[in-house]
Amino acid sequence: MFPVVDFDGYPLGVVSLEALLAIPADRRQDTKVGVLVVSQRPPRVLSPDDDAVLLLERISRDGVLPAVVVEGGRVAGMVTDEALSRTLQQALLKPATPV
Repeated sequence: MFPVVDFDGYPLGVVSLEALLAIPADRRQDTKVGVLVVSQRPPRVLSPDDDAVLLLERISRDGVLPAVVVEGGRVAGMVTDEALSRTLQQALLKPATPV
């Protein structure tokens, strides 16, 4: 997944690698990103300072992923289903710390 932003840098949605690869080679030069973008209305935007619990609440309520992380008006990253799943799996593998 790749974030798509407007001219001001505000997230509009995402484009998947699969969508990009599905464009025939002879049409790639003439294909506009706008026809490939999966629009997210309202855009799913997070801040790096947002609590992980907020993200989990949004997922359970709205199925929010993927979400674009914006810092200082610029895209800083993304949270995808795969990244969240991998992070949770890694957390489960860590040994418990004694209290």
